[in-house]
Amino acid sequence: MSIEKHNILIRNLIRYLKPQCDTQLLQTHISTVILCGDTVYKLKKPVDFGFLDYSTLKKRHLYCMEELRINKRYAPKLYLGIVKITGSIENPEIEGDGKVLDYAVKMRRFEQRNQLDHIADDGRLEIEMAEKIAEMLAGIHTGLESVDPASAYGDPNALYAPMKENFEQLAILDTERFSRKKDAVEMWTYREFNRLRKVLKKRKREGFIRECHGDLHLHNMALYKGKMILFDAIEFNPNLNHIDVISDLAFLLMDLEYRGLFRHSRRVLNRYLELTGDYEGVEVLNFYKTYRAMVRAKVSALRAAQTGKGKEYEAILDEVEGYMDLAIKYTEKTDLFLALTHGFSGSGKSTCALMSVESYGALRIRSDRERMRLFGPNGEKGIEEKYSPDANRKTYERLAKLALVVLRAGLPVVVDATFLKQWQRKLFEQLSVEQDIPFRILDLQCDTEVIRDRIKKRTKLGNDISEADTNILEMQIKNAEELSEDELKYQKIIDCSSMESMMDSLLHR
Repeated sequence: MSIEKHNILIRNLIRYLKPQCDTQLLQTHISTVILCGDTVYKLKKPVDFGFLDYSTLKKRHLYCMEELRINKRYAPKLYLGIVKITGSIENPEIEGDGKVLDYAVKMRRFEQRNQLDHIADDGRLEIEMAEKIAEMLAGIHTGLESVDPASAYGDPNALYAPMKENFEQLAILDTERFSRKKDAVEMWTYREFNRLRKVLKKRKREGFIRECHGDLHLHNMALYKGKMILFDAIEFNPNLNHIDVISDLAFLLMDLEYRGLFRHSRRVLNRYLELTGDYEGVEVLNFYKTYRAMVRAKVSALRAAQTGKGKEYEAILDEVEGYMDLAIKYTEKTDLFLALTHGFSGSGKSTCALMSVESYGALRIRSDRERMRLFGPNGEKGIEEKYSPDANRKTYERLAKLALVVLRAGLPVVVDATFLKQWQRKLFEQLSVEQDIPFRILDLQCDTEVIRDRIKKRTKLGNDISEADTNILEMQIKNAEELSEDELKYQKIIDCSSMESMMDSLLHR
């Protein structure tokens, strides 16, 4: 079937459906979507782009089945089945008795305003929703099986092939406008690929290549009956969804940043890493974010090729350039620093560290979470054992190790811990010297009665990861070692008596 015959089929299929429901037509570069009342029919266009081949009826049927299989994992109530389009192109029917013309994935319809891209465009994407997205994605990725190590999936050359293909397909664009930027990103990608080749192999060995969503941006996420869902995962090319989980995450982060939602992106990344512990994945993050930006540039370029010259065409070209500009930004180095919080439990260290995340693009590494990873969930071992001198040393050494991993990957770090002992602070001061980066001690100060009250309220609610109670607080107050004269040069006093004073101290003093 040609694309012209496909378009005729769609027009006549809409005519067939109109007596049954109000219809609406949506188009992408690879799919035609017919909205019919509460139902959606999604047909695959008969196209072959190399990375995707829907050119025959047999292939379109196969990929409809794959789409159903994969997406039922994410949204089982949304994906209903596969239907046959039968009859003739002039008089098609759904599930009729005639010849099979094509196949469609049948879905339940949801309000487009509930897609996350619409929510973001309307300014309704709350920062708390970013945390929920991260928690959902961390849960999904953790539950996926790793690919067979003997398979080609996740091999460096298999990962690089679609990146190379992106640049080749972007050649359809006006070279005078885009060639310099495209060439710059292409050269950087090639250099980074060779630099990271051993890391990419290690990621596969350690099981991070899994059958992921593959097309994880806000347009493919929605609120459905009050629950966050993913849909429209890649089914047409296993090399594009059998990928590193960080590549999957990178698509979402890139999309948020393209929309200017940097706070949201930083919250998603921090929460995801906190839950999964995959801090080593940060080393390949910008490599994959750059790739994802160029994927979207390519998709926009393919849309432009299907659009006649005019305002819409020019708007799509602006999209292409926007994605290329973002890709170039990912190739640039970030100013690094290492900061640590200093204060008693309940002083607001985690909140202060999170403010640094949102304001400066740092990664927060939390002692409470890493202590749990080392010694088990809250309540599994006694507090005395988990906070013993030996346990404390192991925890701070782990924090230092993770901080080094993130710094070497090119991101600034805020370590969220009490740091009440001089040896703990010295460990990180030395790390900053070795890495030749600025060092700061965020010294949280407020009345101890305020802190005691916070601890009591937190303990009563029982919804915080920290196990520190008032007994631990009193022990901290008794045994804390004040900042030495040498350490005062790194000190930044943070008034932690309120959220407002904390933010003011962090940003303006």
